[in-house]
Amino acid sequence: MVSLTRLDLSFNNIVKLSPRIGELVNLQQLWLNDNPLREVPCEISNCCKLKELDLKNTFVITLPREMANMASLLVLNLDGCPTKERLTATYSQGMSAIHTDLRRKEDRKQFKEKIFDHLTEWIYPSTPKELIFEQVEQLFGVLKDCNSDML
Repeated sequence: MVSLTRLDLSFNNIVKLSPRIGELVNLQQLWLNDNPLREVPCEISNCCKLKELDLKNTFVITLPREMANMASLLVLNLDGCPTKERLTATYSQGMSAIHTDLRRKEDRKQFKEKIFDHLTEWIYPSTPKELIFEQVEQLFGVLKDCNSDML
């Protein structure tokens, strides 16, 4: 199944997609439309050759930020999905905007991890990691609020 390039799972009453979808590294087209699917697993980002993903008429609200690594993704169909307001706005701007938004989220996650690691290893090594984690989360929450005010 690793050599599979097209997979049509539409109209199959799929509620949850297995994380093993990421094992299909040669997958280029994936149709999941018209299923009660609620989320896309982050492992889908391992399908780095995926060019087309059809999620039309599913219950997907948001996309995993790891999809930022899917540079080959050219077609994404979210028509009829109850997406979050921000994703709806981004989706209306096209694939370039989606890639940019997902990349921003992925970069933010990686930056947050680097700051946490630096603080726990070099600045405050004797402070409980839970406290540092809470402070980093709070800081990034404030930064996110500032960023959304500027949009």
